[in-house]
Amino acid sequence: MLNSTVILQASQDAEWDSFLSAHPAGHYTQSSLWGQLKARFGWQVIRILIKDTDQIVGGAQILTRHLPIWGHIGYISKGPVVHPDHPQVIQLILDEISTLARREAIFLVSIQPPVDTQTYLDILIKNSYKVSSYYVIPPCTVVIDLTQSEDELLSHMKRTTRQNIRAAQARGVIIKEGSSADLPAFCQLKQMTESRSEFVHYDQCYYEEAWHQLAPGGNMKLWLAYFEEELLAGLMAIYFGQWVVYAWAGSTRLYPEKRPNDLLFWHAMLWGKEQGYHYCDLGGISPIVADALLQDREPPDCKEKGIARYKLGFGPMHTFPPAYDNIFLLKPKWMVRKAIAFAWGKDRKFVSQLIRGVKR
Repeated sequence: MLNSTVILQASQDAEWDSFLSAHPAGHYTQSSLWGQLKARFGWQVIRILIKDTDQIVGGAQILTRHLPIWGHIGYISKGPVVHPDHPQVIQLILDEISTLARREAIFLVSIQPPVDTQTYLDILIKNSYKVSSYYVIPPCTVVIDLTQSEDELLSHMKRTTRQNIRAAQARGVIIKEGSSADLPAFCQLKQMTESRSEFVHYDQCYYEEAWHQLAPGGNMKLWLAYFEEELLAGLMAIYFGQWVVYAWAGSTRLYPEKRPNDLLFWHAMLWGKEQGYHYCDLGGISPIVADALLQDREPPDCKEKGIARYKLGFGPMHTFPPAYDNIFLLKPKWMVRKAIAFAWGKDRKFVSQLIRGVKR
């Protein structure tokens, strides 16, 4: 018999994490480890668990946040996750979400499904979810099948990428595994990269907390590229379930001809393969840029263009399902769009202006 449990202040849960790790679609953003990280930065973690007797057969981790003016917003990244033998569990979870949203005054729930099966998407649509105009995890990325041989992995790369990897090896670039003592140096690399590209900046405490939550269990590795003891580049990769995901990377502008980033990505990928991981996700690329590059069209001039071109050198583009939104408490459409933008840190200027206007 199936029974459900809703945990409003969810903490670390080894049983839930174990279920995710064994599931082909289990993703680190659904893990209790990730939930603990987000809880340190303003999010409430709610977990819905569905069990058959004492065994978990499905569930969803919801991150909720209170926004000034609007109320609460909820987000489910790469979930719900359900056992393949219990597809009916998806509906049970959505019923619990609906009840929860109305009870806790969550006016919007955004779900980014883990799999692109028509049955899954049909259930979302049946429950009044509609394709969102925003995403947190980009639906387009590069996914590498790590069950291939090393030669096969190289053969699926663009020739320039293969040449860059071999050039880095020949020119003396060395990859080392970092520790917590290397986090300040990595954060400096991130700041250099973000200042050049104008990407979203996280404070050092965010990376330190991510390390604190994920590294002790072996779910995070810090890889560093050196040339003659000079730190050139760094990569924080997350290893969870069957997946390797490149989370954050940074580099200097020293010795660009030595191609440290290519060797860094290759090393993190090979290490995951050796440990038995099945897939490597390079961390998302802009859908507009990726589509233009794959069709041999010049992409729009934006900050994501160079990164998309770089990642596509390692393999083909993969598209995950888009996010689906459900509005449980009636709000004007413009308010919903602004609320989503603010929740993901994309429209803070608008919100500050709105709050000042209300105070007047």
